[in-house]
Amino acid sequence: MQQLDFIFIDGWHSINQVYKDWDYTQLLHPKGIVVFHDTSAHPGPALFIRHLNKDKWVVHENLCPKDFGLGYCYRK
Repeated sequence: MQQLDFIFIDGWHSINQVYKDWDYTQLLHPKGIVVFHDTSAHPGPALFIRHLNKDKWVVHENLCPKDFGLGYCYRK
């Protein structure tokens, strides 16, 4: 099975699209990273990353708060 090392989710700023893009994490390598764009500017990616299960994921919600926002997560 092919696995992905990196997934970039922009989500069209929509929570529904972020959910659709999140499905690709089924292909994520155990040490892979998921990056979210617009985590300080749009509710879709911001709400999604804020509510990730922190028992399963290490989450950094926003590394660029003065910009549109860039967050990332990886599996524990």
